Amino acid sequence: MNLSEIKRNLRKFFRGEETEEGRWLIDQWYRSFKNKPNELTEYSSEEKEKLRRELWADIRASTEDFVSFPES
Repeated sequence: MNLSEIKRNLRKFFRGEETEEGRWLIDQWYRSFKNKPNELTEYSSEEKEKLRRELWADIRASTEDFVSFPES
């Protein structure tokens, strides 16, 4: 799974819009860390930072009614 697929599926997951296939892909990606714990080393620092910011924005947006997060 490439970075854009990961981001797309995680966004859907945090919004509660994931499909069964998308959830399966996320689960497979997550489980792959057991065998390849440093998979993100394939991404540049810029890609990692962009992914981190985008994921936090999605997490905040989908949980803002329940949890308050400090600004990053």
